[in-house]
Amino acid sequence: LNTPPEIYISEQEEEWYKNFIKKYFGEEYGCLLLSQSRAHLNHRWEFDHHLFPHIEKFKHFPVFYYSSFNINSTDWKNKFSNFISFSDLNLSFREQMIIKQKAVFNVGYQAGITDSISGGGSEIITLTNGNLKHNIVRGTKYVFKDGNFKTF
Repeated sequence: LNTPPEIYISEQEEEWYKNFIKKYFGEEYGCLLLSQSRAHLNHRWEFDHHLFPHIEKFKHFPVFYYSSFNINSTDWKNKFSNFISFSDLNLSFREQMIIKQKAVFNVGYQAGITDSISGGGSEIITLTNGNLKHNIVRGTKYVFKDGNFKTF
């Protein structure tokens, strides 16, 4: 049984999306989500580097991103051609979901928002703490803290 989640987009939302994306990047872009709740780690995992080999093919793509830390002070700053922060765009949560669903790829820390848009056809690569249990979405590449990965 293949039941990836999918959000349904109205004609008005589709028109909004076409105008919005044309203004920023055109049709090919990705999304980056680097946020987690561990304040003692500065809201960042030290395992980011395990994602880097998996995103090499996307290095020429621009990205929309959300990060709970300054990516310009990390190795992420050199991984993509251009960055636009979701925080600077004043978008609704739903608008961000539409952008993420239509992205060529979504990369980052495991989070419900990325899992919930996986039915849109994006390639999804997510760093996980390994505690997957029932939080598995088919077609997602899960990269573990030890560098191993698995696609379910």
